[in-house]
Amino acid sequence: MKNPKIAAFVSALCFVLLLACGGDPNRELVKSVEAGDVSTVRELLLGGADSGLLISRGRTLLMPAAEQGNLEIVDALLEAGADLTVVDKNGTTALMWASGAGQTEVSKQLIERGADVSAQDNNGLSALGFAAQGGHAQTAELLLSSGADVNAEDGNGRTPLILAASNGDAETIKILTAGGAEVQAKDDGNWPALMWASLGGHTETVNALLESGARVTEQDDAGRTALMQAASEGHTETVKALLAKRAEVRESDNEGRTALMLAASNGRTETLEFLLSRGAEINVWTNVGRTALMWASEGGHTDTVKALLSRRATVNWKDGDGWTALVWAVDKGHTDTVVALLAKGATVNIKDKSGFPVLARAAGSGNTEIVRAMLEKGANPDVKDKEGMTPLMHAAYEGHAETVKALIEKKANVNATAKDGWTTAYLLADQKSYDEIVALLKAAGGKL
Repeated sequence: MKNPKIAAFVSALCFVLLLACGGDPNRELVKSVEAGDVSTVRELLLGGADSGLLISRGRTLLMPAAEQGNLEIVDALLEAGADLTVVDKNGTTALMWASGAGQTEVSKQLIERGADVSAQDNNGLSALGFAAQGGHAQTAELLLSSGADVNAEDGNGRTPLILAASNGDAETIKILTAGGAEVQAKDDGNWPALMWASLGGHTETVNALLESGARVTEQDDAGRTALMQAASEGHTETVKALLAKRAEVRESDNEGRTALMLAASNGRTETLEFLLSRGAEINVWTNVGRTALMWASEGGHTDTVKALLSRRATVNWKDGDGWTALVWAVDKGHTDTVVALLAKGATVNIKDKSGFPVLARAAGSGNTEIVRAMLEKGANPDVKDKEGMTPLMHAAYEGHAETVKALIEKKANVNATAKDGWTTAYLLADQKSYDEIVALLKAAGGKL
């Protein structure tokens, strides 16, 4: 074994030689710490290199060493006087860096040297929060046994349990609940851990929380339940777990939306069908009169629309503005969805509350395929809005030549006039210099 006095002398000599050659011992120390070169780190520290040297973002050398889990370098830095209490620009301590990386042995070493397990960074996150957020169950267990506050909240009101739940870490959830974590604690958005786990589709974590007493009926500020969050994202297995614990399948949020509607809105067909099998109501509506079929139609989720229609969803139900599922599909330009609705008897000549025909809506948007599909199902090509404008006029005014062709083919009246008695499709196209449309209308007998 080396004589300590000789080793110290050699290190000091190396340090002097490094200086004499114009080298920077602190720079070499940084490199050696990053490389995990224990022997060089020790020699440089013995020679007088700064153990408390600040590097990027206000971090000390102890922090990257702790994050890397290098016990020997951490020990060398501490022996040379590195300060455990120093924080970086984010208020993060060496213990937090170690905990966030799941370096349990280094975390233990730092705690034994006096690191504060209750310290919080600038965002209010503790070492336990870092460990929970990173999914490091063993590190979390160590911190709890060392006195860390299991219910410490960060700047957003999130406890370690909530952080673990959002990442789907069932093992850490079990450790935290066994350590006294408050299962019903909510963050600043009024979301408990169960809500976060359900949103992410973390079924095992959901089950762990439910077994620990999480309330399945809890609602957030918008009136949403965990079941609604899971259904919205299409997490069918999570939905099953929640319903097994008696989640209310017919519950609605503050706007009257149910889990079924949220699944429909996002095209979660598998989840929707399971909800229907468990008693979800299909022909209910929100505060503004919208049904699941309307939400699915607006999103263009044709498979979901077909699933709803096969379960006898009311195809011609009107919302508060007089819009049906067909109007929503036409408005968003979802051709396949329009065809599916028409096949099940959607009323093709419907007008909304303002008197605007659905065919005019399609024509004005230039959705020629939709216009053709509606005309094939008997849509009136000469239906007028409150101003007496026909679909042909709307198409001509917006410059949609192909749509104009489709309407002319179905014998649309090219000389129909608006309420003022003189506005025609021909006149509108001519005023906007749509030469192709003018030619089409003229060939069909249109007059100025």
